[in-house]
Amino acid sequence: MTTLSKPTKALELALATIRKHHPDVRPAILTIYRHESTRLGHYERSCWTSNGQQIANSPAGNEPLDEIHIDSIVLDDGPVEVLHTILHEAAHSVAVTRKIQDTSRDGRYHNARFAVLAHELGLVCAAHPRHGIITTGLQPGLTMRYAEEISLIRESTGLSQRRPESTTTISGAAEEEDEGKEEKTNKNRQLKLTCQKCGRIIRASQRSIDAGPIACVPCLSVFIPEDEA
Repeated sequence: MTTLSKPTKALELALATIRKHHPDVRPAILTIYRHESTRLGHYERSCWTSNGQQIANSPAGNEPLDEIHIDSIVLDDGPVEVLHTILHEAAHSVAVTRKIQDTSRDGRYHNARFAVLAHELGLVCAAHPRHGIITTGLQPGLTMRYAEEISLIRESTGLSQRRPESTTTISGAAEEEDEGKEEKTNKNRQLKLTCQKCGRIIRASQRSIDAGPIACVPCLSVFIPEDEA
């Protein structure tokens, strides 16, 4: 019988290592299944409880545990993308520990506070006009830190699941529609960016924009290009 027990174990070990490096990541039950949405991962606080029995991994023995869900379709994207998704959801866990409001719109919009946490966990961030902050990958050197975990994930995942043709997904975030925008070739051209909250305007090169989100500190928001405002 073929099951997802091996990849689940590998992902649990990866989460345990992440918690060693980042103690503010809360204990969680890790689940893998195909979710009928376009999210590749999901974090939910205190959703697992016990009927009087001790809960494994719970610090208090019977304290409700969080869930970090990884959509099974991510397993086909390779171990680095799987780790990326776990780290994205772990950033939400840190936000709960520190009592930080890192999202809005039922978790669909990630704000500048989330960008700080995601960067702390080793993720590369970018600004998206509809979803706020999205994570786009791992920072240089992070694959070395988690080399053993990446190897275990690679060895445990031998299954592939068909991706729905009607959607395109971003790891750890909601769907991104293909808007047919052509990539700008002049990386040094100064572009106008606007704060999504206060309307303050700055200018930056495309190279600076591509490097990561530019925060408006007073508003705890991000600047986005004028054509996306």
